[in-house]
Amino acid sequence: MYRESDEMSRDSTWDKRAERGSGLWMKFAIWGARRLSSESLRFLLPLIAFYYFLFDSSARKSSKDFLNRVALSKSERPPRAFDIFRHLHCFAQIILDRFALWANRTERFNVTYQGLGCMEKLLDQGKGAMLVGAHLGSFDMLRLVAREANVPVNVIMYIDNAQRINDAFSALDPESMIRVINLDPTSSQTGFEVRRCIERGEFVAILADRVGETSQKRVSRINFLGSEASFSQGPFHLSALMGLPIIFTVGLRRGRGRYEVFMEELSDGERVPRSERDALVLSQMKRFVSRLEYYCLDSPFQWFNFYDFWSGDSHAHK
Repeated sequence: MYRESDEMSRDSTWDKRAERGSGLWMKFAIWGARRLSSESLRFLLPLIAFYYFLFDSSARKSSKDFLNRVALSKSERPPRAFDIFRHLHCFAQIILDRFALWANRTERFNVTYQGLGCMEKLLDQGKGAMLVGAHLGSFDMLRLVAREANVPVNVIMYIDNAQRINDAFSALDPESMIRVINLDPTSSQTGFEVRRCIERGEFVAILADRVGETSQKRVSRINFLGSEASFSQGPFHLSALMGLPIIFTVGLRRGRGRYEVFMEELSDGERVPRSERDALVLSQMKRFVSRLEYYCLDSPFQWFNFYDFWSGDSHAHK
């Protein structure tokens, strides 16, 4: 099922929600990522997960809802309290890995790649592409993908959102922010920057599973794990407008310091007449959601949208 929706409340969007976490924790994470071994930090993760399990009812509720949908899809038992705790613990693990990665502690990671050839094919042709991912696993593994392929990857994101964590990343790796493109749907500047990156044969990456306040008029409701959920048309319209190939990208944690990165071509960048563009966008979005569902069922504890994803009440948990 599919329909357009522009009725979500302006006050309900994840990109306007106040940040969680304290400055002290962020400073400690920066120091720990630089100075301590992963072994030294790992003992703190259960405490962090248990804190959110006890005091964040929204996170508990949304985790239970998501895990229950996964259980129904796989004909498994309903989630229990320990499953919700495990979900939050996995989130803490990947956040810690994220800090280590941004601190250039790449020796901690062993990454394998599936489908890297679809990126290498474009590199051989001197072409760029859009890498679309989701809040599943660690999208930051793109840093290692970029190094492996020897190509710049520019990440589109809301600079104003989660400013505290952005400041932390700047402290860990000041040069990294050069690769970030500020997402401002009210301005044409984002589109111009994307075009310049693509013309240089670079890649542009974006997470396509959340809907921001300014994106609400270009939203599709698509079936995901048994019910319709809202997905932004923006990345797919941009691809169709500019004739950009789309590669679905997800990095899943497979164990301590081990990740597996999957890359799948969703579109070869075909151009169609304007009258056919909406149909093309919808087709690409449905394929994206289908593959997202597949990987969510593969690694459900690595899905990190801690809000009522299906209602459109996207009060995202940071």
